[in-house]
Amino acid sequence: MSEHAPSGQPPPKVLSAIFALVGFGMLVGAVWTGRDRLAVLHSWPTAEATVVSSEITRHEDRDDHSTTYGVKIVFHFQVEGKEITATSTVGYTTSAHSVMQGFADKFSPSTSHSIRFNPAAPGEVYFNAGWNFGYFGVPLFLTGMGMVFACVGVVMFRRGAKASPYSQQGRGELTLCPSCGKELWAGMDKCPVCGVALPGK
Repeated sequence: MSEHAPSGQPPPKVLSAIFALVGFGMLVGAVWTGRDRLAVLHSWPTAEATVVSSEITRHEDRDDHSTTYGVKIVFHFQVEGKEITATSTVGYTTSAHSVMQGFADKFSPSTSHSIRFNPAAPGEVYFNAGWNFGYFGVPLFLTGMGMVFACVGVVMFRRGAKASPYSQQGRGELTLCPSCGKELWAGMDKCPVCGVALPGK
């Protein structure tokens, strides 16, 4: 008989594996997005751009009825004599309206700012690229959550291994009740479901 948890009990190894996989997936996402952010800083050129418009965007969550805010800014600049108009966002939303209002005030229409643009597609720009939390917020968040999930998965696995009855002598296998078919630990004297006496006792 193969070793597995009795019916109705979630296998601890499965739960720990789910937490660990989610955690490692987040860490992979953190590396991926962090690498992209670094590539922008290292290879995207800068340009002086004029703000055409800036507005706060509102996002409603129908499930929990919450509201978050973002900001959308339109820039105008030149690249090798070509006129470029590009739209950019801060890259995240927040429930704090004042945070996005601060961006909208800073990038008010007609003001000039240094931006980074994709040389292969100048319409793709970042206005907050730099060594700051706002720019690296997504990879930092994924790193933190990934470490939490991965650590929880590892701890669950280790605790489950220590407490598992599979590792206890004489309780490493399961058997079936000959009367009702209930999964039972080997060595039990009677079935707790139907009460029939089990062979070998």
